[in-house]
Amino acid sequence: PWARALAAQANLMAGRLLGEACYFEAAERHALSCLEVGAPKTFPFRLAAAAQNGRGDPAAALAHLDRCLALGLDHFSVRLMRAEALRALGRAADAQRELMLAQQMAPTEPSVLAALRAAAPR
Repeated sequence: PWARALAAQANLMAGRLLGEACYFEAAERHALSCLEVGAPKTFPFRLAAAAQNGRGDPAAALAHLDRCLALGLDHFSVRLMRAEALRALGRAADAQRELMLAQQMAPTEPSVLAALRAAAPR
């Protein structure tokens, strides 16, 4: 699955650089193909969600992350990505709850602390 994950990451980078949807579509396809050859992990779902975010579709990104959680694959990084998608969908209270869950899972993780600081009222 790592070759497929690397292909997904390469396509994500190309999509971000060039702004072309075809790269995000390829990234999602490669990411989800990882689930065909190995035990489910959070990484393919997070890559697929990042591809949907790149396409400007936070609802589709959230659907990938929800599927990940439905399989029992919970991780602070999934919660951070859910918070981002929920915020983009205008669901600030739900996003804040996801950040609190991420903090409970990994209270000293730098990415969690950064997300909490970014979400703090000013």
